[in-house]
Amino acid sequence: MEPARQAGSMGVRRLQLSAGISSVIFGIRQLSFSIYLGKDFIKLDPASIGLLFTISQVFGALCAVPIGMLSDKFGRKRFIVLARFLQAVGFVPLIFFTDVPIILIGLVLLDSGSAISSPPFNALLADKSPLEKRNTVFSQNYVAISIGSAVGSAASVIPPYLRDNYGYGGIESYNPLFTILFFVAVSSLGVMLTVHEEQRPKEDKLNTPKGGKHRGLTSANKIIKYSLTLVMIQIGAGMIVQLFSLWLSLAFGVTEREIGPLYVIINLSMGASYFLANWLATLVGSVPSIVVTQFFATILLVILPNIPNFEIVGVVYILRTAMMNMSSPILTAFICGIVPTNERASALSITNSAGAVARATGPALGGYEMTVSLATPFYICGALYATSTLIFYTFFRKNKPGECD
Repeated sequence: MEPARQAGSMGVRRLQLSAGISSVIFGIRQLSFSIYLGKDFIKLDPASIGLLFTISQVFGALCAVPIGMLSDKFGRKRFIVLARFLQAVGFVPLIFFTDVPIILIGLVLLDSGSAISSPPFNALLADKSPLEKRNTVFSQNYVAISIGSAVGSAASVIPPYLRDNYGYGGIESYNPLFTILFFVAVSSLGVMLTVHEEQRPKEDKLNTPKGGKHRGLTSANKIIKYSLTLVMIQIGAGMIVQLFSLWLSLAFGVTEREIGPLYVIINLSMGASYFLANWLATLVGSVPSIVVTQFFATILLVILPNIPNFEIVGVVYILRTAMMNMSSPILTAFICGIVPTNERASALSITNSAGAVARATGPALGGYEMTVSLATPFYICGALYATSTLIFYTFFRKNKPGECD
């Protein structure tokens, strides 16, 4: 038993390492991509940038559902490896081309890799985590992700540094950054290849009627309810989070030089908040901790556009992001625990895809709203967050973590 437990622990650590390395991509993506596509470089307006993000993310979301279901049947690891491979290939068009249609191909590959990776990854992490340690394991994983994202945010200063000190042209200054990200994706893929996955059981007693076979998802009702709450959250997130660096640029005239350090602090503060989330969930329970943190994060969000100072906006956004994301590991562990083991990746792929499609509509809507008013996207997002939090509490207040383990 002890060797098996040690092997499981090693698998968890390797999964967390792979996630941390891969999240470097996210750290740069959330900061630099919208600026790179903006008026100073590729010369797209906010609405067009939002539309590109929407197209690429919808495509990725559509791929995630069948991949999640297949991973429940044939194993998680092979599909995570496929996702990491797609992410690596996605940087090739960005390194060598500046044509918008080819850039879109790269974005589609990147977002497809990200979308199809998450459900089997979280399902595999849950498989390797005993119930009593699952909140801790997911919190540790999110800490690894936040550290990787912080490294990515710090690396976003490379383009302006190359322009200022080595005479690189505007667009050319991003090529070294995209090349680094290609090797980051390859490294994450390499770590994932070392993870061992146990053979999938042919039957799951939690999901198989007596004398019968599987007849659809037994957790469909929970999946639909959670998807509804997630859709509202992700529409709002798509409007603000993916375009926030662009919003800062438009509102205060700042560049990656000023925004980069802010995002480093944001991602590191998120890492600290994940440990607080585990403590809060232990103290008051999973559902109350999720509701409380999202409620206070929503309040901080809606006051942001009324603050005229970049530094104060930065402090408030750091607090808001830490509060909103504090519940993420607890929420993921909670969902994994209220559906049967052999439905985890399917449930996560369906809910994640619903959220991803919703999130993909956000940039187009938020980009358009920014051309009209820089404040309106925050108010719409706040209303969506508040409604989602209320509905989530109504739906899941009686559910307990691990009830299907």
